[in-house]
Amino acid sequence: MNDPQQIMGLWQRLGQFPRWLLCAMLNPPGLQRSRLKRQMSTEFEHGTSPIPSLDCDRADRYRAIIEAQTELICRFDPGGVLTFVNPAYCQYFQSDEAQLLGQNFLHVLSQRSVSETVKQFKALTPQDLTEFWEYQVLSPSGEPQWLQWTTRAILNDQNRVWEYQAVGRNISHYKRVEQTLQRDAQRYQQMLETVADGIWLIDLEHRTTEINPKMAAMLGYPVAEIVGRSLFEFMDEEGLAIAAQNLQTQQVDTPQQYELKLCRKDGHSLWVIMSTTPNLDSRDRLVGLLGMITDITERKKAEAILRESEERFRAIFEQAAVGMAILTPEGRFFRVNQKLCDLLGYNRLEMLTQTHAQLLHPDHLAQTLHADQQLIAGTDTYYTYPQQYRRMDKSWIWLNVTMSLIHEANGEPKYFIGVMADISAEQAALRERAAAEESKRALLNAIPEIACLLDNQGIILQGNQALAAWVELPLTQLVGQALTQVIASPTANYDSYFVQACQTRQVVKFMGYRGDRYFEYTLYPISDQQQVQRLAFFALDLTNRKNAEQALQTANAQLTEKFHELELRHQEMVQLGRINGFLQVCTSVQEAYHAIADLLDPLFPGCSGMVFRIETTEQTAHVVAQWGEPTDHPSQFPINHCWSLRRGQPYLGSSAATGLLCEHLPTSIKPLTALCLPLMAQGETIGLLHLQSHTHQALSPVKQQLAHTVSEHLALALANLELRDTLKQQSIRDPLTGLYNRRYMNEALQQALHRAVREGQSVGVIMLDVDHFKRFNDTFGHEAGDLVLQALGHFLQEHIRGSDVPCRYGGEEMLLILTGASLETTQYRAEVLRQGVKQLCLHAQGQTLKSITISLGVACFPAHGETVEMLLQAADTALYAAKNQGRDRTVVYPTTPVMV
Repeated sequence: MNDPQQIMGLWQRLGQFPRWLLCAMLNPPGLQRSRLKRQMSTEFEHGTSPIPSLDCDRADRYRAIIEAQTELICRFDPGGVLTFVNPAYCQYFQSDEAQLLGQNFLHVLSQRSVSETVKQFKALTPQDLTEFWEYQVLSPSGEPQWLQWTTRAILNDQNRVWEYQAVGRNISHYKRVEQTLQRDAQRYQQMLETVADGIWLIDLEHRTTEINPKMAAMLGYPVAEIVGRSLFEFMDEEGLAIAAQNLQTQQVDTPQQYELKLCRKDGHSLWVIMSTTPNLDSRDRLVGLLGMITDITERKKAEAILRESEERFRAIFEQAAVGMAILTPEGRFFRVNQKLCDLLGYNRLEMLTQTHAQLLHPDHLAQTLHADQQLIAGTDTYYTYPQQYRRMDKSWIWLNVTMSLIHEANGEPKYFIGVMADISAEQAALRERAAAEESKRALLNAIPEIACLLDNQGIILQGNQALAAWVELPLTQLVGQALTQVIASPTANYDSYFVQACQTRQVVKFMGYRGDRYFEYTLYPISDQQQVQRLAFFALDLTNRKNAEQALQTANAQLTEKFHELELRHQEMVQLGRINGFLQVCTSVQEAYHAIADLLDPLFPGCSGMVFRIETTEQTAHVVAQWGEPTDHPSQFPINHCWSLRRGQPYLGSSAATGLLCEHLPTSIKPLTALCLPLMAQGETIGLLHLQSHTHQALSPVKQQLAHTVSEHLALALANLELRDTLKQQSIRDPLTGLYNRRYMNEALQQALHRAVREGQSVGVIMLDVDHFKRFNDTFGHEAGDLVLQALGHFLQEHIRGSDVPCRYGGEEMLLILTGASLETTQYRAEVLRQGVKQLCLHAQGQTLKSITISLGVACFPAHGETVEMLLQAADTALYAAKNQGRDRTVVYPTTPVMV
């Protein structure tokens, strides 16, 4: 009997109870109820309520009915003392009736239930004598269990409680199930509130049935504003289009995953990945979808930034002002920009067939391969080296290469990225600077005193060997140190002297001890218009006090001289750079010869100088430039008259040493000091630099070193110019006759016609051919034919004006362009040449060749043609007319013979 209504029915069947008891239980007078409630509370707490006697028979029947029940039934007085327990009650508490009767029923309740039970009993009123309560009791094993009790107060005829009847059943299992459900609900709620992703439950019409706070926060709404609304209300047009392809066409009964674009409350976009699973009810019917929402807005932004970054990289790659390339880990080009193609002279397709190693200069290959291995091994992240690369035209170009390596996600090498900037000009400047630094270093070491060059902070930039010996340290360790630390003294503050020199820009002298030696230090500021950039430092040992004054004066004079000498060396280096600049822009050797005298004169004051050009075929040296005071030196001399040309090295001669002067020097001038330096280029001697002076100081060792440097620069520049002239002549000259070739003829004739039109002049053209030239080849051989053409070429060059242009038209035909010549003058010149050729006497293979005759055709601009083609056609027609009319004659177009 587990239902409380059944228990109430039990009470109705108890008709044998005394009437006064039933009346008191069922219909207590209203007037007595308030007193009853107070009495119940007092008597229950103190246990002083009297219990009337029951009829024995009726009590037995009541007991029989009660004991037959399986529920726990007990009675207790207002004090809580048990007066009756049924067998089920005894069995539950594992005690017999004698042990339980007389005990207070509160001993089986938990501590918390005792106070609650007392409060509930006090709350009973006569109007409501029956209550349904749940108590937590302690089982005999000590385990807490829950019992559900139906308790009724039984009143006597005075409407006072004399006993309580309680019926209970064990609901511990239901309580545990309920607690488990509550814990699951709490865990579910906690999961909804703490999960890192959004959770969104929607029904089959996509209306929101539940959403967690995380998802609401992602959308920027309170949870209450989202529940009940359609999922599509949180999408713009783009989001609806995306959802139309995904959400609305999905298989709702299977798990799905797709991207959606949602709109936050503030109007911003929210990109998410929604993973949906079917939501089933207790009967496994599909009632909606459960969506796990992951915010990928930042990933979308990163992807957009990545795409934009890729576009920027492509634009930078293609439009960069430096060469850029992407190479495979094996070093093969697979992407290059146009700038790199322009630098190396290849097109893109040609570049993609090359490897990095194929284009590198062999001297840089080992270094680059090692650096690449360092990148692959992860030792370095990038490297930067200046390297030489082979261009398409076989020339070499200096590029500053910065190479880095991009790896795959697994760490494997993916590709190299190289940035290559043209540094050819910088490399040339570095070489010139290195030469200047070497000269400055040589000059500094030539100073016997302790000397060094400092920056405006007193840091040593350069020093001489005397300084290294003084401080007993190598120069490599001194460079970069503060001079005040090198010459430190506990009694002197040297920093103040440096400040004074920089602020006043004046020479500062100060004394100081170093060890047991006494020195005079001198600081020479080297400044521009704004501030001191460098300081020259000198140290003079003045330990010998007896000669202090004399040593001081001498040292000052020497220091001043050395300082001026350093300044002079600097000016010389500047002038030397100026010389190189001028020689680089000269267009011909003759132009360079004219500039040499003006350029070299300031470098060697007090000296006369000459530059000679060696004619290898004649074994003589011819003067091409001269400066200084006039001398009696011959303008040319045999090369074996010069000790320098014989030995292939500089030679210094003096008239004080008899017999040691070169033979080409005049012996009448004394005293005389002469310096000869051979001009060497590509292992060949091409000339001579000659300096002479009446004083030995003008050709001091420093000046000799300068002259040696000048000779090297001069030889290289002249050799380059001569090579350029030679290449130019070879491109426009016929190698057999020495006349201009046909390509140059067309250009020269075109220019002559333009000039004639501009100046209103005429241009004469003579085309000539050797008569019976084949007979010479057949009779005497081809060598004789070549000899005839060579002799004719030399003859023409010797018997024309300087403004005329002799050309080989083709085979044995030759052409003369006579600028400014009229038709009559051209006819006359043609006849003079025809008669002169007859006087040539040639010998071949020991035989005298027969007399040479020529046929000539004459045409004149503008009378016979206004274009090059028309004028050549007219001359050629006249030439053929001369041949047809018997040869050895001159014919003027239109085929008018002229005989003189």
